[in-house]
Amino acid sequence: MISIFRLLSLHFDRSFSGKGWKQLSWLFGIILLVFVLIFVMSLAYNLANPSAEQLASDEVSAPLGRLFQLICLFIDPGNINNVPPSFRWFALVVVIIGMLLFTGLLISVVSNMLERRVERFREGDIDYQLRNHVVIIGFDEMVPTLIQQICSDPHYEQCYILVQSTCPAVDIRNKVHTLLDTKNESRIVVLHARRDSKEELYKLHTTQAREVFLIGERDEHDHDSLNIDSLKK
Repeated sequence: MISIFRLLSLHFDRSFSGKGWKQLSWLFGIILLVFVLIFVMSLAYNLANPSAEQLASDEVSAPLGRLFQLICLFIDPGNINNVPPSFRWFALVVVIIGMLLFTGLLISVVSNMLERRVERFREGDIDYQLRNHVVIIGFDEMVPTLIQQICSDPHYEQCYILVQSTCPAVDIRNKVHTLLDTKNESRIVVLHARRDSKEELYKLHTTQAREVFLIGERDEHDHDSLNIDSLKK
């Protein structure tokens, strides 16, 4: 039992700490499960409210009427005034759960997704589906000058320049920032990856690139052999 719980915890941690859509999937799955349990528990109550003409007994007691009223309670606490007195304590629980899940977890997950997206961009962990771009594999002292020459060449006008390197993305942007203006600086895309990995080389979309420069990294051992291996891959 403990091993199954640990396995589920591991699966949850891996999924929830991954991409944003996985976090949203977990959240909406939890919300759906909780709402189904609430709906089943609500069958023990009569939701008819004689004081409200628009909520006739035969309508509210029907499954769709009951479902609609629970949804209204779940997303809007103000609807608790429209429920019969015998149902208000249960409705209060539904309202509190809805507030926790929607205003609490949902906002936290969305804000975490945005923060994580910005963090991944700064670290160079996001790959984009580029076309007619220039690829520079590796980064050394000559790359900033090469980028400056590409930006000033009319042949490469408006082309994105994708730089793949194991150097920190912030360092690459800082070195390029001193040589380019704002317009040309926005053309630079940095991808933090290794050039000897097929999976990471695939993210460069070299088959759709206009030109590829294989430079290599600075101060590394086996520079030429790594470049040859990267070229083969």
